[in-house]
Amino acid sequence: MIIQIQYLRGIAALMVVLFHAFDLLGRETGMDNPFRVGALGVDIFFVISGFIIFVAAEKSEPRPAEFMIRRILRIVPLYWALTLLIAGVSLLRPDLLSSTVFDPKHLLASLFFVPMAHPKLGELFPVLIPGWTLNYEMAFYLVMAAALFAPRGARAWIILAVLLLLVGLGQAGIAIPAFYAQPILLEFGLGLLIGMAYRRNLRIDAGAGMIVTLVGFVALVWLEPVELSRFLKAGLPAALIVGGAALGRRAPGRAGHPLMLLLGDASYSLYLTQAIVLPAMAKVWSSTGLLPGLAGGLPFVAVLTAVAALAGIVCYRLLEKPLLGFTTRLSARSSPAAPGGFQGKQPKGASLS
Repeated sequence: MIIQIQYLRGIAALMVVLFHAFDLLGRETGMDNPFRVGALGVDIFFVISGFIIFVAAEKSEPRPAEFMIRRILRIVPLYWALTLLIAGVSLLRPDLLSSTVFDPKHLLASLFFVPMAHPKLGELFPVLIPGWTLNYEMAFYLVMAAALFAPRGARAWIILAVLLLLVGLGQAGIAIPAFYAQPILLEFGLGLLIGMAYRRNLRIDAGAGMIVTLVGFVALVWLEPVELSRFLKAGLPAALIVGGAALGRRAPGRAGHPLMLLLGDASYSLYLTQAIVLPAMAKVWSSTGLLPGLAGGLPFVAVLTAVAALAGIVCYRLLEKPLLGFTTRLSARSSPAAPGGFQGKQPKGASLS
């Protein structure tokens, strides 16, 4: 585990939570969202994912089927549980939800990571809206799994070529679904490049790494309002953020900050559950008669963010972690250890996992 990357996972998840909390405040008060940069926490996640998945695969040399099974067992159980929870509520108590309606076809597409227009919102969102990023994650996993058939030295270049080809053909309007032609897909490639440097033991001083990460955050904030491709204004700064954290040397034996490590561990749960917790808490707040815009809306945003963070940690402890333990034991029994296969503990640190 790279402690700095764990920190970034927690920070990226909180960025997304804050963005949505301010968004809810805006819906109630008409205020503009002052933290639109929070939405770009997703880009940090994608770069982290490209880095961690590549490094983990290089270390463990999994077979392609093993790799996909492990990723599915890591990502799917919690996502399906929360998706089915929302679908059940939309079927039994639709009055409790403002943007979700029960649609069997849409539910099936959501469960199997197929981009499909949301029946109410019209966008390519699944039932559990943050799951749109998982559709990209699964696409990247498929490319990674296919590359595992190739010789080790060629894999990274094959993955990069496929990602570039998908985006290039899609942007040219040639036979690629528009969802998978977005430059955001290339952010996995940026993480992969950082992973290649990491595997070659390229390192920079801890102080220099911190400076690179801070420069990345400054660029992210500075470029967010600029009319540029998301890859340029978010992907490249995210690569600086992750690259500085991953390649910066760290003093051996130095303990990490417990709360930040916990938020990193719980980032997947936090990222998914905030889509349920934040709207629910906004309704609770409204029922109290308190004005959301009180004191500039900061109490509203602070309370919603704190409750979402706590709910994410609880979900991680009570649901995600037990599910992960169960699926890890299940896969260990069904896939005997073999040379080149995954063995031992599941690597930590996938971007949304």
